[in-house]
Amino acid sequence: MKKIVVDGVDIFNPLQDDKKNKVIEYFVQYYGEKYRDRITQRINDAAICFVGKLGGWVKPSDSLRTYYNNKKNDLLKQFYSNFVGKEAANEFLYIEPNQLKTILNEEFKKITFAAVDLVGKLYFKEKGLDYDDDLKYRAVVEFLKDEKKYQMFKHDLKKMVNLWDKKYASSFEKLSHEEGIYLSELKDIEDKYFKEKNKNNEILFDLTAQYIAKLTKINPMDFKSDVKCQRMVYVFLGIMERKGEFISPHDRILYVELFNFLGVNKGKDYQNYKDDPQLLKIFCNEKYLREYGKIIQSFAQNSTENCEYYLSLVEKIKETGIDDINNAISSAYNFIFQSFSNTQAFVLTALKDGQLKPVCVFPDYLDLSNATAVHELNHIVEMDVIEEDGEKCRKCGFEAFAFYGEKERYSFKKMLKHAEEPTEKLGRQFESLNEIVNDYFAMDITKLLEKDNFNIGICEDSQTVYSKGFILFEDFIEKHKKDIIECRLSDDRLYFANKIGKKNFKDLALLAREYLKIDNDEIEYIYREICDTLGIKKEDLGEYLRHGDLNKDWPSDCEVVIESFKKLREIENKIDSKLKTKAEEKDAAYEDERC
Repeated sequence: MKKIVVDGVDIFNPLQDDKKNKVIEYFVQYYGEKYRDRITQRINDAAICFVGKLGGWVKPSDSLRTYYNNKKNDLLKQFYSNFVGKEAANEFLYIEPNQLKTILNEEFKKITFAAVDLVGKLYFKEKGLDYDDDLKYRAVVEFLKDEKKYQMFKHDLKKMVNLWDKKYASSFEKLSHEEGIYLSELKDIEDKYFKEKNKNNEILFDLTAQYIAKLTKINPMDFKSDVKCQRMVYVFLGIMERKGEFISPHDRILYVELFNFLGVNKGKDYQNYKDDPQLLKIFCNEKYLREYGKIIQSFAQNSTENCEYYLSLVEKIKETGIDDINNAISSAYNFIFQSFSNTQAFVLTALKDGQLKPVCVFPDYLDLSNATAVHELNHIVEMDVIEEDGEKCRKCGFEAFAFYGEKERYSFKKMLKHAEEPTEKLGRQFESLNEIVNDYFAMDITKLLEKDNFNIGICEDSQTVYSKGFILFEDFIEKHKKDIIECRLSDDRLYFANKIGKKNFKDLALLAREYLKIDNDEIEYIYREICDTLGIKKEDLGEYLRHGDLNKDWPSDCEVVIESFKKLREIENKIDSKLKTKAEEKDAAYEDERC
């Protein structure tokens, strides 16, 4: 992989040994010396890879351009603050120093917009001179006609140009030079891929348009000119690409519109279309799927043959020597090229010679946040190889998964059926609770890093879907923190469940699942409603919901949130009762021993 170094950091290899050792120390600082050996071994044994993503909204070249723009703007702020102060300096960022030189050299024969703005910002407001925004150009012309004022401006402009050349120019030019070289390298990788992708998209569009035209009896030429017909083709292709996964509420609205367009109308509710035989026949048409598959396979081969991001990552995965190599490479492909997944990073719990060998894949340094990095490393720390029911499994926090097994083949039927309740066998019934707890601990560790201005990645932290559960579970996690950590940083994933009661633990897991299902916009609306009802600020909301009086007349919209907090209190009371009984039994046994 190309080496691109910004501020001394290789964006595709930012976690060198010295930095990794520092990360380990932050984890030990949070979890305690008791877990040092485990933390050190897990993080050092993991294969940690950084790669460019081509499927998301932001490409590596975009991140690089933003990075250099920010660095150059910082220099400009420093420069202009010498003349107008730090706060006012932001208003000058669009005026590059080369424009200052142009203004000076042309002796104002041509009064440019930059010159007009510069005179206005330097003198009209700061010097108390009259300045009318509507008559800006005329005001500046009049100002420069005054010889004394003209010479003052010329003198100040010379000072600015001289200071720039003496103190800032070389650094600015170096940044521009680096940006040009690195941007060219990244664009070269990206342009090859997107050229191939655009060709592929045209082929897929034509195939799907012809197929839908035949189904709907619409003239095929309409799919070239009619906006709705075109949109329906893209929605159809979106369903095919996503394989029934990563479906948002907005997607469901579009899918229902498509189903109606295809001649199946069962109302607005997406779930009404479950197992519809006509839709199953349309989306499972063997001839269409065969042609679609050929195009996708050809594109996958062509797009990866020369993609440095993909080839570099595959090489690193092969170097690990893990057993499940094909699954890892498939996951790597999806991570780099999927356009619909919001996955920021992932950990593959692989085996090497029967031993745990996690493979952790991150985006590059410029597109990675500290919170994302710590979240995934936290998963690595809590991993184990365990045996349950005579079968070797991977343990990750509260969850356990089989290592091998045929992936379920995609079918349109799977996409349409109701979301099944996860089962113990599938190992996903604790996923939401597991992720909320993992993210909660990760956020705490991230704060330790950021307190020291220590970075694994420099992208700004963003709220995760799991952090939505903090408001509900914060006090519970803090109250049982010691036992939760003991559970997660041991090979006994059921340690905490056994302590508080498996029924209580399953109820917690179900509550976490249901809470995370609430749409983000909906939950924000509910929070505002509750705050308005109580007359409190949002920052006080969590404390009230966890400890305040919930037996009030709430707006009906708020019930889903209020009931969640009531349910948690019920579960906590049962847990407290169980733990109290255990403690009393332990004391009684101790007294019996003494007697």
